[in-house]
Amino acid sequence: MLTEFTGERVIPGLVEPNLWNEHVSRYSFAAGLAGKKRVLDVGCGTGYGTAFMAEAAASALGFDISPEAVDYATLHHGQKAKFAVGSAECFPGEIGSFDLVTAFEVIEHLTDWRRLLSEANRVLADNGLFLVSTPNKTYYGEARQEEGPNPFHIHEFEFAEFREALKAWFPHVHILAQNRAEAFTFFGEQSPARGAATFAEAGNDVSTAHFYVAVCGRQPIPALSYVYVPQEGNLLWERERHIHLLEQQMTALCQEREVAAAQLAQFESDLEERNQWIAGLEKQVLDHQRERDAALAALKTAEHELEQRTEWAQSLDQEVTRARSQVYELVAKLGDTEAVVIERTKWAQRLDEELTQARTRSREIDATLGERESVIAELTGEVTRARSELGLLLAALRAQIVATDDHGRAIAPLQSPGLPHDQFAELRELVVELEKLRVSHARLFEIQMERRSELQQRLEKLMQERTSVAESRWLKLGRSLGLGPRLD
Repeated sequence: MLTEFTGERVIPGLVEPNLWNEHVSRYSFAAGLAGKKRVLDVGCGTGYGTAFMAEAAASALGFDISPEAVDYATLHHGQKAKFAVGSAECFPGEIGSFDLVTAFEVIEHLTDWRRLLSEANRVLADNGLFLVSTPNKTYYGEARQEEGPNPFHIHEFEFAEFREALKAWFPHVHILAQNRAEAFTFFGEQSPARGAATFAEAGNDVSTAHFYVAVCGRQPIPALSYVYVPQEGNLLWERERHIHLLEQQMTALCQEREVAAAQLAQFESDLEERNQWIAGLEKQVLDHQRERDAALAALKTAEHELEQRTEWAQSLDQEVTRARSQVYELVAKLGDTEAVVIERTKWAQRLDEELTQARTRSREIDATLGERESVIAELTGEVTRARSELGLLLAALRAQIVATDDHGRAIAPLQSPGLPHDQFAELRELVVELEKLRVSHARLFEIQMERRSELQQRLEKLMQERTSVAESRWLKLGRSLGLGPRLD
């Protein structure tokens, strides 16, 4: 199945008559030269031209780059000719294997168009003919001013360039002009399909033709001319009918124009209203633009402030990061400090326990010393009384008491006036015991004072250590953190 019709590939029944006759007339001309010859049709398309030449040729082969077109040609014209898929830059066949090679409206579609001429020269027999056609670049450009350049054409030729290109490959080149011209035909019921033709004032300026059809070969080419009469019949009648149809269309167009004029008036009225409405919209747009400009200015200010705040936030974030790092370091140090505080607290607690024990011991010693002082006071009173009594007694009995030296040895016995010897001995022993008691009491008092001084020094040392602990920065830190015992 063929793709959508584009106008570049002729499909029978889908093109308008003028375009059809333009293409089929070339194949009609070629068919007159194809009698009993081996024919190769380059870019055969849908194959109608290949089949047309095959009616007179010994054999006909058409090829095209489009598989869809080749399938169409094989389906519709396969009984008359053969068809194959191939490129116009690489022909099928051996050297000199064809007597007639046609390439109608192909060369302008190729980038490497010189390759087509080279291949045509290769497969053409020594006495063969190569027919190639292309549109006149100047005429074709003027005819397509409204449509623009043909998107399917890669390289279009003017007359001189086309002739020089062909002569580079073929020694004999004869270029024919293909034009559409008005003609008068004479034929009857028994007239042959082809008849004589007379050209009147045809002119010889081939360069102004609509299309160029070149006949090329290695041998001299006789002068050629050809007239193709389309099957429309009476051209004048057809034109009159066409004119009448155009008049009807013109009348309809006039009516449509009147309707269009009324619609245009209504449209202009609507347009005026729309213009007023648009003017109002434009005013609103201007107001919105002013608001937008103010908003943009505010936005720029906000963006500037945002940038500044972003920079401030970034610097603050850096400071926070540094502060966190310092806090982590302080926390680490605090952990070490806490361990030290706990250790110092335990040490302070031990000191506090020792101080408590020392206070208790001091109170016990004070109580003991108090008791001993009471006893000593009593003994001292007794000693004092005994001394008083002994003083009186000694004054009376001095002569009777045996004198002793510093070592307690008797110096000379004294006579005791009126006392028995045993009483005097007891009295002497009592005096000795009293003396020993006095010495012991003096020694005990000295020991008591030494112990009291020692305890006082120890208490002062403990109080100093307790004060040092209480005033320690570690203990203060522990108190601020709620760590350690409370030391009063």
